[in-house]
Amino acid sequence: MRLFSDILNTNPLSRWFKNARNRCLNALFLKRAAETIQLPPEWRPENHAAMCFSIAFNHPGCIEILIESWRKFVRNTELVIVDNSSKKEAREQICSLCAKHGIPYIGLPSNWEWSVNRSHAISMNWIYYNVVLKWNPGFFGFLDHDCFPFAPFDLQESLKNLNLMGLRRNSLKKPQCWNLWAGFCFFRLSRLNGLKINFTPDMELGLDTGGANWQSLYSKTDTNEQTFVKIEGSVVNDSFYHAVSLGHKNKNTTKNQILSDIENAAKLHLA
Repeated sequence: MRLFSDILNTNPLSRWFKNARNRCLNALFLKRAAETIQLPPEWRPENHAAMCFSIAFNHPGCIEILIESWRKFVRNTELVIVDNSSKKEAREQICSLCAKHGIPYIGLPSNWEWSVNRSHAISMNWIYYNVVLKWNPGFFGFLDHDCFPFAPFDLQESLKNLNLMGLRRNSLKKPQCWNLWAGFCFFRLSRLNGLKINFTPDMELGLDTGGANWQSLYSKTDTNEQTFVKIEGSVVNDSFYHAVSLGHKNKNTTKNQILSDIENAAKLHLA
């Protein structure tokens, strides 16, 4: 079965139809309205020069920890929760958490993509075209909802005069091609002006979520305008703990267990 699937995925005609199908679904999804938009009282996007969008998926516990750690360690960067949860109960809980802590919340339209990567990708596209371009922050980026800060972080300070920052992922098919990992990638918005931004994977290039930006963006960036962060074990950029796959697996992990893992990672890394 795996061999048959690989043959279909590499067959040029099959790939053409799959790509056409994916483009169509992405275009349709972009046109759909948000299910919910909940902003704190008197909150205005023009008051925030840097924004980080975290896509929630069926795990309110992740969002609760993310909000708490964000408040403790992150400065000058507004956290916005964008909910891609498939479960109504999860959406209700996440929306309530955001309201409680004064965090902007956007409930995405129901997402019909069965592939986790494509679902995440068209969610990122929706955010970029329906929120980022409308709110127009100077800096913005995406962070996995199970990636928690444990040390000071300031997006504006981190980018400074740079245009791109993130974890570089190289293609195994074409080593010269790369993209920034969708779970930790940040941009100066003005650098993207006029470009065809698309966070979907590019199977032909061997690139995962965000790979379709290779042609329009990454292949045209200079070394002096970008910085690549490192990952050591579960620690990203010396300041975030990535609880790998927590958003899709191990959903019974308790809040105290996660907090203990973050604390231990911080102690080891900052020692």
